[in-house]
Amino acid sequence: MQEPVTTFEVNGQVIWAKRMKAGLSVGELAAQTGISDSYVRKLERGLRKHMGPGPYLRMRTVLRANATELLLDPTEDPGIREEVK
Repeated sequence: MQEPVTTFEVNGQVIWAKRMKAGLSVGELAAQTGISDSYVRKLERGLRKHMGPGPYLRMRTVLRANATELLLDPTEDPGIREEVK
């Protein structure tokens, strides 16, 4: 029996805020995490929410985030979050 693939549901607003605090462009973050610029933008805008373990861990490292800081809070109502532009 195969085990399900683990993904991490991330909070795009937090990724955006951490990227801005780190002074990184979308392209720089993408290059350092091994994902595309387009995917970073979609994550930050909330159009994509899931990341595989490898990219997630690289993003945590680059953004100097703790184990849960980039994760979407399951108790948060997604309808009340502001869109990141």
